[in-house]
Amino acid sequence: MSAYSSLFPIFQRHRALFGLVGTALFSSPLSAADWPPASWTETTPAFHIAGPIYYVGGRELAAYLIHDEGCDVLVNVGMEDNSALVQQSIYSLGFQPNDIDTILITQAHMDHAGGAENISQASGAVVAGGAADVELMQRGGLQDYVFGDDLPFTAVSNTKALNHGDEVQCGDHTLTTIATPGHTPGGSSWRLRFPVENDGKSVMKTALLAGSVSVLSDAQLIDNEHYPQVVSDFRSTYQRFEQEQFDYFLPDHLIFIDPRNGEAPKPAWFENQEALAKILQRSKKQLEKKLAEEAG
Repeated sequence: MSAYSSLFPIFQRHRALFGLVGTALFSSPLSAADWPPASWTETTPAFHIAGPIYYVGGRELAAYLIHDEGCDVLVNVGMEDNSALVQQSIYSLGFQPNDIDTILITQAHMDHAGGAENISQASGAVVAGGAADVELMQRGGLQDYVFGDDLPFTAVSNTKALNHGDEVQCGDHTLTTIATPGHTPGGSSWRLRFPVENDGKSVMKTALLAGSVSVLSDAQLIDNEHYPQVVSDFRSTYQRFEQEQFDYFLPDHLIFIDPRNGEAPKPAWFENQEALAKILQRSKKQLEKKLAEEAG
């Protein structure tokens, strides 16, 4: 039985954490053996996506390595148990986990930031994200605006807060921060432009490393003393995402791009310009439904 099985009663109370993810990954009736879902800690071979981007995550919880000479940036880790998985994936590509300079976190929940401290301690990397999420990571997930103290993870000690528009440099590549709060108060995404060779010519491509916009049904949206601007944050995030033009979509959960045909993840999954629009449409419906329920 998983070390996380003791958290199963909490998962039952907060099943909405998973949104589409929970609906697709779990069958009823549920038991403690279902927590966490097997795919969350399942390994899958690491591979090159495009340009400086490599996939180093698991079968469901995504992690991406941005590699350039003398610099490595890791985007998300997964749960604490996933830190070894991610490190082994990096090794398998011929890179060194100790070369990671920065760990970027799209959302400060245990399924994405849970393993950040492990890799930060091993590599000396700074863990960066939106200011409110950095504070949440420093608290180890405690005082979350939805989950309270129910879903803790190892607190992160070496951190850096990023604002909208801040740039993270990795060799010749620049990741530009896009503030995408709502799912978490400091939710963040990153835009990365890079050249690829096409018929002997260098063509610029754009990747969007996207954070979640799921509206948790356990969240209080109206008069939330812990996060009073939650609704306006969601709406500003929708607007920012709708302005993005990209060639590669890199979500923090692979289920958003998984064709569910039993195949392992592969580069073609990420050449997806339609998934984000569907995700935003679903989130907007979730938001309006939740607001109507709270308003009575």
